[in-house]
Formats: sequence, C-alpha cells, structure tokens
Amino acid sequence: MIRRSDVAAPSLRVILTGIIEYEHAYKTYPPTLSALGGPTGSTPSAEHAELIDDLLAAGVKSGYSYGYKAIDTLRSGRLDAVTITADPLTEEGTRQRHFFTDQTGVIRVETGRPATAASPPAD
Repeated sequence: MIRRSDVAAPSLRVILTGIIEYEHAYKTYPPTLSALGGPTGSTPSAEHAELIDDLLAAGVKSGYSYGYKAIDTLRSGRLDAVTITADPLTEEGTRQRHFFTDQTGVIRVETGRPATAASPPAD
C-alpha cells in the first residue's frame, strides 16, 4: 500500500528540478509556484514556464498542500532563495509526515508537526 507521504518527497523533487530549470532560463527563482506550471501547448514564459504539472503548480496534489516562498535575501531585485513545504491536507493522527526543503535541495521531514530548515533530512 502506498502512503500519501510517499508522494510528497518525489513531488518536492519535481518542484526543485523545475526551480533549477526556471533559474537557468530566467536568471531568478520563480516568484510563485504557479509560475512553474502553465497551459500545455502554450509558449513557455516566466509567468507560465510549463515545468511542472498544473495540480502541483496550484499547490495541492495527492493529499498534500504545497507552500512556496521566494526570497530576495540580498535585496538585489533577484529572487535567490526559496522555501517549500508539503503538509497533509488532513491530519490523520500524529503519524502524518510533513516536509520542508529549500534551494539546497535537502528534503527534511517531521512526523506530526510542520517541518523546518532545522528538521532532520528525509530517508
């Protein structure tokens, strides 16, 4: 049986890959998660790069809500850091896994509470 949390970490990897490709093309991180998606068949742009599927770009997929924040840490006008979270849409007890990652690509996990940059790396 596949647990819902088994899809969250791979989805975070898809988002991270999309961010890397977006940064390569547009020289900044995407301002929103939705900027990584877009209508299939259109011309990719900074607003709709077509790098991830629309469900994931909307921030909800396979029982998880994905949060995204892009940051200009240097105040240079260029987004140079991101944080991404994956939290279950419904808590089914204290065994639910929550995930966090950032531009480092390390996926971190907590059980029963939101994951942060200080959480242990996922297996």
